[in-house]
Amino acid sequence: MWCWGRRDGVHAHPAQFEIREWPSGLANSSGVLGHYVMDNFKSGFVSGWLPSLKATEILNDDGAGGGHVYIPRHTNFKGGRKSSVLRGWQFQPGSGSGSFPGYSKRLEGFGSGFKKEVRELNPARISLAGFGECLPYFDNYCEIDPDGLKDRYGIPQLRFHAQWHDNEKKMADLMYDSAEEILRAAGAEVSPYTRNTPPPPGDATHEVGTARMGDDPKTSVLNQVQPGTRR
Repeated sequence: MWCWGRRDGVHAHPAQFEIREWPSGLANSSGVLGHYVMDNFKSGFVSGWLPSLKATEILNDDGAGGGHVYIPRHTNFKGGRKSSVLRGWQFQPGSGSGSFPGYSKRLEGFGSGFKKEVRELNPARISLAGFGECLPYFDNYCEIDPDGLKDRYGIPQLRFHAQWHDNEKKMADLMYDSAEEILRAAGAEVSPYTRNTPPPPGDATHEVGTARMGDDPKTSVLNQVQPGTRR
């Protein structure tokens, strides 16, 4: 939503609409507009090799984009596993031969023997990339930049205030356990890896939130059928 008023120079922004009649923003009597911003966080990036595929025929898997496999969330719902954290995570696997075998930088050797090992491992590589679910937090929010930052077209820019909380940090560690368990169950040899802290919110570019939907106008921006009719 964008609006311009010629006399007042009023600008509307998806995160806030500040004008005289609504000083806290259009549809923002609740004070929650712009809050509860969420994003997936990356963790559980683990890779390895499938021995049964070593030294097999190398195919052009680059064009196909890998294995096209998706492992949905499997924790904390009826029929799924119970976990020590709230909500859950999913995995996006990768596999197949690549024209640029980056794993070769981690192999030792030189000459024809080194090339042979790189070639034999190429069709056998497999990886898991995890994306965890962030809980909604009021203190994760965005606002129109208070310093007046604008883009080259004069449109006000957003400033984000967001961080991972304890639930996400604990889940990130569990995702590594889960990824390793899945790969070993598939018969893979797991490569050495480091358990990294998830990148900051926004890295996964799966942002949602800021206009909460609910039945209570005191705690939400949109009603059950989504129109933002609250002032």
